[in-house]
Amino acid sequence: MNAKSSSKLEKLTSSMLAISIVLTSIGMIPVAMADTIAPTPAPAILETTPLPIPTLTSADNDPNLVAADKEALTSETIKGLNTDLEHVVTALATLPTTGVNGSTISWTSSDYTVVSHDGQTVVRPLHGAGDATIPLFATIKKGAITETKVFTIKVLQFSSSVATISPFGTYGVGANGKVEETITRVPFGTSKANFLASLAKDEPNQIWNDSGLQDPVKTGDKLVVTAQDGTTTVTYTITTLESPKPAPKPTPVAKTTKRLPKKIAPPFKDVETHWSEGYVEELRLRGILVGLQDGTFDPDTRIRRAELVKVIVQAYRIPLPKKVTKKPFIDVEITDWDAPYITAAKNAHLISGYSDGKFQPTSFISRGDAIKLLLRAAKIRITPKTAATFKDTNDESWYSKYLNYAQSKGIVIGYQDGNFRPFRKTSRSEFAKMIVEISKLKSLQQK
Repeated sequence: MNAKSSSKLEKLTSSMLAISIVLTSIGMIPVAMADTIAPTPAPAILETTPLPIPTLTSADNDPNLVAADKEALTSETIKGLNTDLEHVVTALATLPTTGVNGSTISWTSSDYTVVSHDGQTVVRPLHGAGDATIPLFATIKKGAITETKVFTIKVLQFSSSVATISPFGTYGVGANGKVEETITRVPFGTSKANFLASLAKDEPNQIWNDSGLQDPVKTGDKLVVTAQDGTTTVTYTITTLESPKPAPKPTPVAKTTKRLPKKIAPPFKDVETHWSEGYVEELRLRGILVGLQDGTFDPDTRIRRAELVKVIVQAYRIPLPKKVTKKPFIDVEITDWDAPYITAAKNAHLISGYSDGKFQPTSFISRGDAIKLLLRAAKIRITPKTAATFKDTNDESWYSKYLNYAQSKGIVIGYQDGNFRPFRKTSRSEFAKMIVEISKLKSLQQK
């Protein structure tokens, strides 16, 4: 074979090999057949850059799920046993810490001393302090998504349990707040309207049930007073004075220069078995207490300022003026029954009245005032300052040195809860005890 024929054969062989490779790559002929044609190196594989894979949003960062858990938090789900969040009086429901879509929930109170962060402690304000409005924050979080929801919690102040009343006139009204109290010294024939008008609520939100009153009121009638809390109730039973009788003609009394003995009132009907019986009896036998027209003492009724001054003047023999020619205070007339006693106490520098020039003779006197006035009237030497021991008093108060001294000498002992309640009004029985104990102390100091 010449060179020319050989060159043609090589070209043909190369062409067939190229066709074989193409057909094999597309599966038109078996690889084995292609191998018989001619072995050849595998074609080179070209390198390519992979396409980017789209990034899908993770469920942990789905704002819709967090929003759904936020929406699921409602006042109904957290109010617990309360009517709603505007009238909270007790603990909230157990506050959720996870949402249904896997979020975490944390709670923060703006004032944890009123509503705790977990809502399980609710401290109601005292009566008169007003309701407390507390924002409660819920923070809902899932992944990088955070939402906040605010609930406004209104914690209601305590309702008042005061079911006592006070008189404007001369009625004797029991003031211990017991279930059963009395209203005495009601003039015979007093109309129902006038009777009610002469009484005042010690707390303005009380409810009075006067269906047990006749018109005019009579002995045995009842007035039921219910406190604001709806559960504390005091029933007052009324006692009226006897029907007035015509005054007998006076019997002429021969003039005498002898000093008449002090009149001693008969034993009082209503102090037997009362805790103050011994004190009241001692003052009765000394002619200091004469009681009421109906033969009672009314030991639990509060004592008025004028009544107290009269007893002090009599007990400590403070000289009375021969005649009252000038009003001792602008609210005390010279013709008033108490004018001589108030004048005597003022002249003895025991009382000075108020800054407006009044004495307020018909007002009730506080326990702190009574102790101070009695110790000054008895001219008791107050020993060096004694520290206060009652929970509700302090050494800076105007009455502190008198009260602390009285407590140290056993004149007063306070209440079982450790308080003295210096601004509470003094009852007739409490005053009787104070004056007897101070008189004993005065006798010891004079020895």
